[in-house]
This record gives sequence, C-alpha cells and structure tokens, in this order.
Amino acid sequence: MGTEAGTTPSGPSGRARGLSRSAVLRLAAGVLLLSIGAAALGAEPAPPLAACWRFDEAGGAYAIDSSGNGLDAVLVGATRQSGVGGGAVVLDGRGQALVADGVGPLPEGGAEAWVRLDAPPETGQAGFLCFGNDLEGRNDAAILGYCGSLAPGKPVMGFCPLTWAGAAAEVELPVGEWVHVAAAWDKEGVALYIAGEKVATDTTHRLGLGPHQKVLMGAGSWGGYLRCALDEVRIYAGRPADELFFAHATDTGYAADPVVAGVSEAGPRPIIDAAEYYSAQSPTCGLQEAVDALPRRGGLVVIPPGNYLLQRSVVLRNRVTVRGSGAATVLRKAPEVCSPLAADAAEGATEIRLQDPAGFRVGMGVAIMDDQMRGWYVTHAIVEGIEGAGLRLSRPLSRECLVSRGAVAINLFPALLATGLEGITIEGLTIDGNLPRRPTESCSDFTCAAVHLHSCIRPRLQNVTVLGWPSDGIGVQGGSGAIVRGCSVDNCVGHGYHPGTGLRGGAFTANTGRGNRWDGLHFCADVKYTQVSGCVFSDNGHSGIGGLGNGGDRWNVCSGNTCSGNGYAGIQMNAGRDNTVTGNVCVGNSRSAPGRWAGITIEDCTDCLVQGNRCGDDPETPTQLVGISERGASGANLISGNHLGGSRTAVEVVGAGTRTVGNYP
Repeated sequence: MGTEAGTTPSGPSGRARGLSRSAVLRLAAGVLLLSIGAAALGAEPAPPLAACWRFDEAGGAYAIDSSGNGLDAVLVGATRQSGVGGGAVVLDGRGQALVADGVGPLPEGGAEAWVRLDAPPETGQAGFLCFGNDLEGRNDAAILGYCGSLAPGKPVMGFCPLTWAGAAAEVELPVGEWVHVAAAWDKEGVALYIAGEKVATDTTHRLGLGPHQKVLMGAGSWGGYLRCALDEVRIYAGRPADELFFAHATDTGYAADPVVAGVSEAGPRPIIDAAEYYSAQSPTCGLQEAVDALPRRGGLVVIPPGNYLLQRSVVLRNRVTVRGSGAATVLRKAPEVCSPLAADAAEGATEIRLQDPAGFRVGMGVAIMDDQMRGWYVTHAIVEGIEGAGLRLSRPLSRECLVSRGAVAINLFPALLATGLEGITIEGLTIDGNLPRRPTESCSDFTCAAVHLHSCIRPRLQNVTVLGWPSDGIGVQGGSGAIVRGCSVDNCVGHGYHPGTGLRGGAFTANTGRGNRWDGLHFCADVKYTQVSGCVFSDNGHSGIGGLGNGGDRWNVCSGNTCSGNGYAGIQMNAGRDNTVTGNVCVGNSRSAPGRWAGITIEDCTDCLVQGNRCGDDPETPTQLVGISERGASGANLISGNHLGGSRTAVEVVGAGTRTVGNYP
C-alpha cells in the first residue's frame, strides 16, 4: 500500500503501479542524463507559463499564481501539507477543490502536476486539472485526470469541443504515491505523460484547448471530485518538448526553484498606441500586433482615427481594453471572397480544394461550412499556404464538409473575437462590414458576428457602431455578466444583437438596432437572468426583440424598449417560461405580413408576466392589428395593465389559467 494522507510523501522515486519497465529504467537514468545538460538532451526552451501554482504559501485561502498572470486560485476546503518541492494541497474528494480563472484558449499548450491519488476515482469525470465552468457549472472543455467517456478509471488528457476525444493511458495510477502527470497538445494531436514517459497519444483532437471560464483542480464541473494531493501545477502557453516532462519527472529540483513573477503586477496600466504598430501588410493593419504587445496581465490599446482593413479577426486577450475614437475609428472588413469546395473535405483535414481560389491569400481568415455544418460546427482558420486550387489551413476541420451539401470557403470572420476571456472592454469603435463589396448573397453564420464574444466573464461593450456586417452585429454567446451599452447596429445580414448559448446575467441597455435582416435583438438558447432595457429596435426584417423563451430562456426581463416598424412582432415570446415583458412601446409592427403578428406575440409560453406595455398601430397604413396575442400551447400567463388603444383587437388569449387584468380598452 502507498503512504496515507498526512504522512511523508514517497517522492518521485516510488514506482507507479502498472507503469512499464521502460519508465522505471528511464527514471533510474534520470540523474545521469540531467548531468549531461539540457543541450545534450536536445531539450527546447520551456514555453511561457500561462499559470503556475506552487502551494508554498504559509496559509490563507488562496494559492498564488507565481507566473505573474494573476490567476490566483481559491482553496475550497483544501488543506495544506508538505509536497515534492515545498508545500502541497490535499483534497478530500467530497467537495474540496481549487478554483482559478481560465487561462484562455490555447491552440497549443501543455500542463503538468505532481499528483498523489489518495483513493480511486469515485466519479467518471473529474480532473487533477479541469478546464470548464465553475464548480457544478456542468460544462467541461478539457480534463487532465479522469473521463469515463474515454477510459473509465484510467488517466486521460481529454478534450470536449462537442464530444470527448484525447489521449488515454492503459495503466492506472497508484494510490498513495506521488507521480508526475503531464500532457501536451497542438494541431498535431495530444500526448499524455506519466512519470516522464509518453504513455498515450491521440491525433483525432487537433483543435487545442477551447474556451472555458475556470480552471478547477481536483474536481470537474459536473460534480465530480478526486481524493488527492497536488503540488507544482503548471500550464504552458505553448507545447513543451518531451524532454521537459522527462526532466521534471526525474528531478524535483525545478519545483524548489523560485518562479520569478517579475514586476508586471505593479505600476500603472500599460497603454499601447496602435499607430506605432500600423502596417498595411498586416492582415489586421497592425491591430493584432498592438494587442499582442501588451503583457499577459492586459492593458489598454488605443486605436487612433483612421480606416483599418481587416483580413482576419483581431483576437483579444484577458483584461484587454480596445478603445477607438467613435465614428472616426473604422474597422472595415476586406472585400468578400467566396468559393465552393471542389472536393469533399474530411473531418480533421488541414487542406481543402476550391473551385475558384482567386482572391484568397495567405494570412486571410476563412470559414469553412456547408448547409448542415453551421454554427458551432463551422471551422474558422487562417490560410497558411496556397498551391493551385488548394488551401492549407492553420487548424483541422472540426467536421466534414460535403460538396453535395453546398460546402464553401469564405473570408467571413468576426472583426473582434474573444473566447473564454475575463475583463475585456471594447469601446468607441465603428465596424463596417463593407456590404457593397459583398458580390453575392452568400452564407452567413452567428459565429462570424462583427463582435463575437464566447464564454467571456464580465465583458463590456460601449459606444460601438456596427454597419452592414455580413452576419450578426454583436453576439454574446455564453459567459456571464456581459454589459452592452450605448451601441448601434444597423443593416446587418443577420440579427442586430444576439445573446445566446447559456448567457447568464447580461445587460443590454440604451442600444439601437435598425434595418437588420433578422431580429433587432434575438434571444437564443438558455439565456437567463438577462435584461434588455431602454433600447430602440426599428425596421428590422423579423421582430424588434425575438426568440424570447426559445431553447430554455428563463427569468429574463425586457423593459422600457421601443419596437416599431419591424417585419414580425414588436416583441416575440416563444416556447419559454418565467420571462417578463414590461413598460415597452410596440407600434406599427407586422410589416412583412399585415395582421400576422401582434405588438407582443406570446407563443407556447407559460408563467410569463406581460405588464404595463403600450401597443398601437399606424392609423393610415395599419399592419399591427392586434395588441397582445397569446397563441399555441400557452397558459398561466399574467397580462395586465397594458394600454392597447389603436389596435383592432386588444388582447387574444388561448391558455388555461392565463389572466387578463386592467388592460385598456
């Protein structure tokens, strides 16, 4: 049996049960090899650290991130003891864990830790390191630890963009012994290391680490916990060489050496003038270079007045503010280039063939999709090479794209992209979709919104104008605490604003959306505790506010908005419950089909409050003939205190239990 929790650790020399004889021999030879030197081993320099927790604090509720990136971890019930290189933390497998903010997407990266498993895993999904939502957040993006979908009871490095894939070991970790566990990934695949030996590889997952909100240690976001101890947990912003993990597994001296955080956490906030990085040869006119020039702790990028042509997205980073000068700072999309694929492209392919490669160029951002592979199935990549009609891509296709399903490649991308980030701010910018240079009615997709925020925590958008973008204007997918204020989105090919994919606690305030092809603002898929207030949505092709309730939207509030002249309803509530619509003005809607849509249309909704709204119509060209209409499988709604003068029919009710109280007339 191994050592018990609280006793002196056995150290790295103890053999892990089930490990191959070659691993033990390599460990025995470690000291000799290390004495030869890293150069003789052919070791490459270690990539920069994205985070490092050493657990050497004397006490307290935090484990300090000694990388200097500020990702200090909260100890949730953990206790401290000695480890392989100083202090360690011990978790009881009953709700104890460590929680830190996410490190952001890492297309290539690595992770390592000294771990002591004090009992076999009791749940199918929990990690020594888990990248996902918060505890009980029910969404894991990646796990270094255990995942029953890959290998029950065996250690894995698994990733779940949609389904689980990754490297799974054939051996079990010992109980009660310290073992070095590590993983690495890039567009070539995934590797898993135990005790310095590469024990498993996988080439099916080549997308790297995706968006996530938190890093969990000793747990998973589906309620799984590990009874274990942890020491010297590191995450790398780049793929480490095999030799680095071998060296760290054979000599714990690295864990005793201080990691110098530097002085980046002190002093005034760094400010970058984007003009100093301007280059017409850059795919982003130097804007990406300006963002990348900030230290990892973030800072401010000031974009002076001017026109900036974008060939691909400007990808933001944690705690970065991008600030322009309003109408004078214009980010304009490059003219559209689109071609059907000349041959089917398989999932995982990094090369595609086009019918017409004219206009595509190296460094350009592209989206590859077909009629079925849309939304989260679209592959977004950079063109790395062009040979004849073939494009070489920076990342593998996430799904197959078939010619028979209208597969295309198009230079469609977000102007500003943020995934899994915290504390970003975008303000004072004009984003122009360059619609006159869009020669065809080609494809559009919400993942290509002008501003696309995915799984971000507390993002801020203020005084941003979007004009004629060939997709949605501002998309906020998932995450929490988003504030979108004082923005204007006009004449976009998709929705104006698009909160969706599990967004929590968002606020869309004092915005305008005019002339967009679909909804002015569209609720989509499991949005909760979000408020839309004080906005104006007019002359949009579909509803002013649409989709409220669809896909599990609950406990949202739409208040004080004005919706006029829209093609469908002023406000459309559908297939949901527990939402509130109050104090809005809906006038002259249903323009696309007079009489089809009410000012407020309630379809298949229950337990909603519709109160204090004003719905009327244009007396000269009436189209919005009904004030409020309850339809379909609706019921148990309260429709009260609404002023519906000027409507041919004030209220239509179909549901059992629905009450109408004090409406006029």
